[in-house]
Amino acid sequence: MAFDPQSPYAKKVLAELEQPRTRAMLLKIAAWRTGQPATAQDLVQDALVVVLDESGDPWVDPRWTFLSHMTFVIKHVWHEQRRPKAVRSEVIDDDLARDENTVSQQPRPDAETYRHQQLAVQRELGRRLLADLGDSHPRARQVFDLACEGIDEAAEQALALGCPVEEIYRARELLTERGQKVLARWEVEDGQRRFERRQV
Repeated sequence: MAFDPQSPYAKKVLAELEQPRTRAMLLKIAAWRTGQPATAQDLVQDALVVVLDESGDPWVDPRWTFLSHMTFVIKHVWHEQRRPKAVRSEVIDDDLARDENTVSQQPRPDAETYRHQQLAVQRELGRRLLADLGDSHPRARQVFDLACEGIDEAAEQALALGCPVEEIYRARELLTERGQKVLARWEVEDGQRRFERRQV
């Protein structure tokens, strides 16, 4: 059974995900489980799939906050994911196979794949953020563009744009606020995609 991102329930979850503190706490909880901050995002996404599926483990108990419920689901999903890993925990590295005294300096294939996937997600989120800003917030768009070019210090951005540094801070606040909403919407959509793949 697929979930409807426009349903009252999905919108209720989306409203919780748009809270910056909630998202930061979920990532922290997931990172504590995985031991690797890089994989925390995936664990949160997998837990979100379970919560968004109203036939899975939805957030319906009024005694639980959204954060409490997600914490429980993250723990459950993590244990479920680790169970089959014991069987296939060994990863073969060609360089190590050739010489057991030499450690490969190349990134592992799975790490490289993950990096490319995350880069694609960041690009898509950036595209959506710019579309959300439209033409009504030119300063925020300029600050975003400078950050993409590697100019991310507020003072440097103010100098490059010829404006007071206070304008840079206001633009950053807007980018953070809009970015959280764009990210929350994307996470709901990604949860639906993951759910649908599991049904095939």
